[in-house]
Amino acid sequence: MKNLKILRCCNLIGFRNQHLFAIADALPWLEELDIQSECYIQSEYNYNRWAADSKSAKYMVTDAGIEVLSRKLRGLRKINMNGLVGCSDQSLIALSSNCQLLNEIRCSFCKVTEHGICFCTTP
Repeated sequence: MKNLKILRCCNLIGFRNQHLFAIADALPWLEELDIQSECYIQSEYNYNRWAADSKSAKYMVTDAGIEVLSRKLRGLRKINMNGLVGCSDQSLIALSSNCQLLNEIRCSFCKVTEHGICFCTTP
């Protein structure tokens, strides 16, 4: 399984930093990572309520989780994080600095490529 190049997971519930760490440790040769949360299946209200109830970074994906992932998966070429985390400056800097082969980032209704940012209307 260490030679797996593409991992696609959709409709994830309760995805957290610890899951990113496990993926990065178990799949060091990963080139494409597509992880999408359940927030597009459920209503925005339910997702916001879940996020407010968690009240702790340990219950969500944070910039720190993205940074660790980027340091361990340096061969990453494409990442889709719809519903998991916003495109914060810290996450984008970590990914672009550590993943030299990266040519596309998708997160929460936007796509970042070598040509700039495109705001999408659908996930």
